[in-house]
Amino acid sequence: MEGGRTGFEQPEELIIQSESVLRIVKEAIEATITPHQQYEHAMVGKWVNSIIENCMEKLKKLNKPFKFVTNCLIMRQSGGGLHLAASAYWDNAQDNMLLHKDDANRQMYTIVCVYWTAL
Repeated sequence: MEGGRTGFEQPEELIIQSESVLRIVKEAIEATITPHQQYEHAMVGKWVNSIIENCMEKLKKLNKPFKFVTNCLIMRQSGGGLHLAASAYWDNAQDNMLLHKDDANRQMYTIVCVYWTAL
């Protein structure tokens, strides 16, 4: 085996670490919504687009051979319930997803889901 690989490990260019995606998602949320931001229904569309565009821009800059899908949900915290689930059928060795619920803001929930699949 060359370089100590076991034959089951993926080359570095075919791997995206979940921690890298989480950092990108958190930075996108923090750049858009401050912890003390008041919920404004008229602004939610702008915030969602900003978070998604920011995430996609940084994900593309990873320069990895992957396709990305990003979803964002912003919901006013009003005591109502919210249940969210995601599922995928793919290559577990290369493809993955990250679901992050940001609760830094007490006025609203921000939930971002990123899926990535190898080309």
